[in-house]
Amino acid sequence: MAGRLDSNMQALKFLVIAMGVLIFAGLAVVVVTLAGRMSGDDGAPENGAAPFSAHDIALPAGAELRDATVADGRLVVRLAMPDGVTRLLLFDAEDGRPVGRFDLRPAP
Repeated sequence: MAGRLDSNMQALKFLVIAMGVLIFAGLAVVVVTLAGRMSGDDGAPENGAAPFSAHDIALPAGAELRDATVADGRLVVRLAMPDGVTRLLLFDAEDGRPVGRFDLRPAP
């Protein structure tokens, strides 16, 4: 009976050690995964935007670029026109397509 008890204890010791190793390995995987996600370096821009691509924007003759701003997925370009009008050109910041144009004139 003592021999059978010793073999059972050895099997139980082996199982306890094996489960301890599995717990430790699983914990290590969780820690490494959390550390990788917290670093946030997945190669994508932080705001989730698409990678930058080049677009040509032709300015009207005589126009002078005054300002360019990006907000809410739109690129707003402010131009000073030769006739004194301030022109706002709106573009989609993701694909560069024109969205709208505003001419700001002084009130008469």
